[in-house]
Amino acid sequence: MQRDSAAMTHEIDVEYATVGGVLLAPARLAEVSRWLRPSDFSGSATRAVYQVALLVHARGDPVDPVTVLAELRRRGELRRDGYPAGEILRMVEALPVPASMTYYARIVLAQSVSRQVAQVGQRLVQLGSRDRDMGELFAAVGEQFRLLGDVRRRWAVATGQPLPDPSRAETREPVPLREALADLRLPGRDSGLAS
Repeated sequence: MQRDSAAMTHEIDVEYATVGGVLLAPARLAEVSRWLRPSDFSGSATRAVYQVALLVHARGDPVDPVTVLAELRRRGELRRDGYPAGEILRMVEALPVPASMTYYARIVLAQSVSRQVAQVGQRLVQLGSRDRDMGELFAAVGEQFRLLGDVRRRWAVATGQPLPDPSRAETREPVPLREALADLRLPGRDSGLAS
């Protein structure tokens, strides 16, 4: 699947701003880490730096560009050319205002949700195109919807939007076709459907 380079640049900029915010305003990491995972980042550098920031934070060490870079070095994740050290600098520079980091993190999550929905759709198409036991099929489909449910819950936490209560969902009775079309006036016809 090819992606528009402008859209990809926008994703990378938002991801860089988010991780730059983590490095500049680590107090926000505790809030964001409740719903933003390393796998939500499409870029390998942003994913790696965010993951290391989480590890450094979990250890109780200060999260900043220096400690994250040191941890990347300790883990052997720095290439000979220093990558992603230069990317860390670009991440810090990408954030206009540290206070807006949560806003950018939500955009990263929204982009991740879109990618995950597309992936689930592709898997559902693949599942439906193979001959298999119906019990296995429904179990596999259920697993895909469970994955979407997990993503939906993370989105609700990130945005503060409550999830709809499935027990209070509106049910609609099917309307017979004749009733649904009764008020339809077709051009060139006097009135509704003929008996």
